[in-house]
Amino acid sequence: MENKQIIEKILADTQALMTLKVDNEEVVKDKFRQIRDRVNQLTNSATPQNEAYGKASALIQAAMEEEYRQFDELTNYEQKEQVLIQLRHKAAEVCELLQTA
Repeated sequence: MENKQIIEKILADTQALMTLKVDNEEVVKDKFRQIRDRVNQLTNSATPQNEAYGKASALIQAAMEEEYRQFDELTNYEQKEQVLIQLRHKAAEVCELLQTA
């Protein structure tokens, strides 16, 4: 799959993530993992190494280690909502980086 198609899939996944609610916890986690996997695929396929792809990869990895982990571990609905907002924000930042690449 070429980079443009991968970026389009990341954008579509992010758009889908924006509509999900905390009640769809497993879907949220799955969608965020898909975004991470596609960003990694994009980063690994880029030659020469693209700086925006590298930044997007670092951002999504940091979100996996912090916000995603929190989302997975929290049991309080309101706290999960706040972390979901942060996850959405990180995914949107990734999209911005990729669109400027």
